Formats: sequence, structure tokens, C-alpha cells
Amino acid sequence: MVGCSIAVGNVLAPAIVKRDYPGRTSLATGIYSACMTGMAAFASAVTLPLSDAIGWRGALGIWAVPAGTVTLLWLWRSRVNAPRDGRGRGNRRRLGPGTPSRPCGHRLGSVRSQVAVSDRR
Repeated sequence: MVGCSIAVGNVLAPAIVKRDYPGRTSLATGIYSACMTGMAAFASAVTLPLSDAIGWRGALGIWAVPAGTVTLLWLWRSRVNAPRDGRGRGNRRRLGPGTPSRPCGHRLGSVRSQVAVSDRR
């Protein structure tokens, strides 16, 4: 379950960054990556002494607190940024007249988000 969450988050985070910060995608992605790397290093350095002091269950429980906090922040943010038009589509960029309806010629159109396939920088 954790692996699936990490995989989904690693795929969705760049698309969300690109959608929310179109003019500063590189800066926002760099900050996001630096925070992820820094927290992973911090967790690696702190977990072993923590587990020696309070046991592995306690150390695992302590790391559940930031995970739960971030989950609540993401849920709150998704509700604040939810589309208001009732159709559930948000503010997508419209396709131009020459743009194919299915990106890259895929029959099923596996990439449906225009944010993900956009070549804007």
C-alpha cells in the first residue's frame, strides 16, 4: 500500500506542480524534490536511534504523524482548489483545431490530462 501511494504521488506531483505553477515549474519542482530528499535523509538519520530508544513500533508511530498531517493538508487543498462549475473538469486548457484528440496516437488515450502532455515551459 505504501509503495502504491509513493508511485501515484511521484506521478501526480509533477503534473500538479505544472498545473498550479505554470510560470515557475522548474523552481517548484526543485523545491519539491529538495524537500522530499531532505526529509528522506532526516528520516534515515533519526529512525534508527528512535527505534533503539522506543522500539520499532514507536518509531513507526512517530512517522505516522507527519504522514497523516500531510494527508489532511492534501485533502484540504484538494477541496479548496476543487472546480466550481459542477462538471468536475476544472480549468483545462482547450485543444486547438489541429490537436489530435488522442495523444501520441494511442487507441485508448492512456494520457488524458492535457497538463501531462503539454509542452509549455
